[in-house]
Amino acid sequence: MIDGKTNKVIGNVKVGNTPSAVAVNPNTNMVYVTNYYDNTTSVIDGKTNKVIGNVTVGSAPSALAVNPNTNMVYVTSDDINQLSVFNPDQELK
Repeated sequence: MIDGKTNKVIGNVKVGNTPSAVAVNPNTNMVYVTNYYDNTTSVIDGKTNKVIGNVTVGSAPSALAVNPNTNMVYVTSDDINQLSVFNPDQELK
C-alpha cells in the first residue's frame, strides 16, 4: 500500500501467488487483485486492508476491471481466453 500524498509505502497485504492486476471499487471501498498462478481474485476491504476472501476465476487471470455502479468484477484469463464475471457480494456469502 502506498500513501498517495507522500508516495511512501505504508504496508503490505498478503494475497495469492503472483499478483498481476489490481482494481478498486470507490463506491464500496473494496480492492481486487488477480493471482495469476492461483487462478483466483483476492477481495480486500479497503478500510481494514485485510483479505476478506478469494474468488476462483479462470486459468492465469491477468487483468480486471470493476463496474462501481453494478459492483460487478470482470477478470480476463490468459490461458483459456475467458472472461469471468462475478458479484463479490454473492460470491463471498
